[in-house]
Amino acid sequence: MLLKPGVSLLGLSRPIRKLLGRLEKLYPDFVITSTTGDVHQPDSLHYTGEAVDIRGRTFWGKDIDLNTLRQVAGTGFDVVPTTAGAFHMEWDPK
Repeated sequence: MLLKPGVSLLGLSRPIRKLLGRLEKLYPDFVITSTTGDVHQPDSLHYTGEAVDIRGRTFWGKDIDLNTLRQVAGTGFDVVPTTAGAFHMEWDPK
């Protein structure tokens, strides 16, 4: 797991941290591009540590598969591709 410069894991919720650990087993060199920092929608779950963004390609060039992300995330998570070729993942149990 790699972090874009300036990104911190501080303040992330337990479900998000567990998800990142599971993802690291499949994609050891995936890159987290946003957590609780940056500017997001006013009601974004990023601000409460319940969301992260990751690149759609690992550091070494392996593409990350949306269906695999959704399976790894499981119930309670929303995984959405973004227009920048990345993924937004949030803990949002209904």
